[in-house]
Amino acid sequence: MNIEEIQGAVILIVDDNPENLGVLFDYLSELGITPLVAQSGQDAIELLEEKMPDIILLDILMPGLDGFETCKRLKANNKTEDIPIIFMTALSEITDKVRGFEAGAVDYITKPFQLEEILARIRAHLIIQRLKNDLQVKNEALQESLERERKLMEDLRLNLSISLPHELRTPLNAIIGFAGFFINPKRVLKPEKVVEYGNEIYQGGLRLNRLVENSLLYANLKLLKYASGDRKTWQRETSADSDRIIASIARQKAEELERQEDLELELVDADIRISPKNLEKIVTELLDNALKFSPAGTPVRIRSTVNANLCVLTVLDQGRGMTKEQIANIGGYMQFERKQHE
Repeated sequence: MNIEEIQGAVILIVDDNPENLGVLFDYLSELGITPLVAQSGQDAIELLEEKMPDIILLDILMPGLDGFETCKRLKANNKTEDIPIIFMTALSEITDKVRGFEAGAVDYITKPFQLEEILARIRAHLIIQRLKNDLQVKNEALQESLERERKLMEDLRLNLSISLPHELRTPLNAIIGFAGFFINPKRVLKPEKVVEYGNEIYQGGLRLNRLVENSLLYANLKLLKYASGDRKTWQRETSADSDRIIASIARQKAEELERQEDLELELVDADIRISPKNLEKIVTELLDNALKFSPAGTPVRIRSTVNANLCVLTVLDQGRGMTKEQIANIGGYMQFERKQHE
């Protein structure tokens, strides 16, 4: 038997026989178990107001409050109802054993008891109790996760109804507005205006395309939890020469936003277990945010380091920043303080 599985456990022994208490106390102590003792049901109830054991060994035949009644009271108490109770009894009638189980006991040991049997039953029920506790913790974590997912979906629906139409309207207004100059037969555009307006339409189209592509990517990422095959395929892909990929994206994005002089690169090469397409998307979105929302003339530093089996990518800018609460609430199409900082 693996004694380490039960070492450190706290066990309450309830028996009106001092000799039984002494034998069990010494035996369990030698095994690295912490025994608590009570010589009556009432003493046990009072002791449990201060200390909580992992399991209770409870004698049935005791003067005053017997084991049956003690067990019933413990099971009726929210604080003690989940503690496993093993009856210790000289009663051998089936009706007495059934009565014990009906009172809430999980097992019984017949007196005169064998110490090895007591140890085996203690171990079995401690393991069962730990498994139950682990399952409860996992269930609670699952419920929290489901509630978090539900809230994220509600937030996403709200953000889609508020933010996405605005994001789509902005480039559409530019496309429709500048395209109107081209279809006006009464207006002859100068060549430089044709180039200017055409570029505005092109940029609006690129912005719309990015919004659509990001929406599709977001949906695919959400579906990944249900498509393990796709997830494994992505996890097998590798981006070699990551420093070259990151540097190329950074320079292109800085040029688009006329921030070339602000860009600072400190990159090391690393083979990263990620698809090149996904690495490009991550870097593009991070840098787009950093360059758009930090003042021109302030540095935007991109640094990569290798730490054991991890590649750490850091983007540092002088933008407004975000609070811890905002970071915790980041979700799809989420915008913070739009009215103040649009």
